Amino acid sequence: MSERVLSLFEAWGIEIEYMVVDRETLDVRSIVDALLRDAAGADDWVEDVDDGAIGWSNELVSHVVELKCAAPAPSLAGLADEFQRSVRRANEVAARHGACLMPTGMHPWMDPSRETRIWPHESSPIYNAYHALFDCHRHGWANLQSVHINLPFADEGEFARLMAAIRLVVPLVPALAASSPIVEGRGTRRLDSRLAFYRSNATRVPAMAGDVVPEAVFDVEGYREQVLAPISRGLRAIGAPPELLARDWLNARGAIARFDRMAIEIRVADAQECPRMDIAVAAAVGSLVRALVEERGFSHEMQAKWPSSSLVRLLRRTVRHGPQASLDDANFVRLFGLDPGRVKSVGQLWQEHVQRDFAGPSDCEAPLELLLREGTLAERIQRALGPEFDREDLARTYRRLCGCLADGRAFEP
Repeated sequence: MSERVLSLFEAWGIEIEYMVVDRETLDVRSIVDALLRDAAGADDWVEDVDDGAIGWSNELVSHVVELKCAAPAPSLAGLADEFQRSVRRANEVAARHGACLMPTGMHPWMDPSRETRIWPHESSPIYNAYHALFDCHRHGWANLQSVHINLPFADEGEFARLMAAIRLVVPLVPALAASSPIVEGRGTRRLDSRLAFYRSNATRVPAMAGDVVPEAVFDVEGYREQVLAPISRGLRAIGAPPELLARDWLNARGAIARFDRMAIEIRVADAQECPRMDIAVAAAVGSLVRALVEERGFSHEMQAKWPSSSLVRLLRRTVRHGPQASLDDANFVRLFGLDPGRVKSVGQLWQEHVQRDFAGPSDCEAPLELLLREGTLAERIQRALGPEFDREDLARTYRRLCGCLADGRAFEP
């Protein structure tokens, strides 16, 4: 995140991915290279654009652009405004090509086998290597847009406390952030289809994603040996080239250690309808992690001992059911300093934490209240569509979502 060592909760790094789509049809448009080149005012292709506090960059596929903090942000306060300003500029540039940005965790009708274009410029050797190994013309590679939340640690002790806390929060995030209930024009009976595809996109090397929930490994050497080394061994076994070996970012778990940044990157949040909602989700996630780090419930030692198997089962429930996912273990609720008599579902856990202990900036409170009152974006999309819908209904709803992103407002069915 920075050359200067940052301590726990001293800074934030936020990354948000958006689809570029045709303004009329809303089909994906593989023109991010032209968007970046135009925004930079360059004659040749570029992979990064400086837009003040926000940077833009390409991703694996040519219809996805990432907007991210150009430097660690000392606070989330006001950060949504910076992202929204940059979204406006990106939309202005995209409009020259008859395109615009679309939010949410997945495109609702993209056929990745037919519509995917792998990024063809400077970073293409790495992306093409991925494609050769895993076939990236699939959901889970070509059709997924997420928000990454980077939280710093200064040393191994802070790494241990932060990873123990994040590991417990990862399964809870879809209950707040799910936004991908539609795939290839149909409802999936899951609120977070993005994560369902994500956890199985690299089955040739199971060590890459593991069970998505991070393992209970809290020292740097152990993490390198038990988490990162098996990934390189698995890749080497299927003939991966040297540029794909021994890299922190090869780790595809729902939260990964980035020792190059001295940060842990949480990767389980779907993109929301506008930056104001994305930053509110990040603030709630960070606030809950902080409550654990500060041991408002059980001690760090108790957190670290929590079995992975129950967290993996909980993640599967939240991927499908979101805030309605049940919590039947009273001690898990007590880990967060909450009353198990009042908290029976993941949605109630988020409600209780936000109402009682939310530690984020005041400009995140109203968006969170709306989200907790009206449901995840996935649930609001489902309500807007109704039980029976066709392509026209989808286009109408997702056109509204593009408008929410352009104007910086929440989606209300």
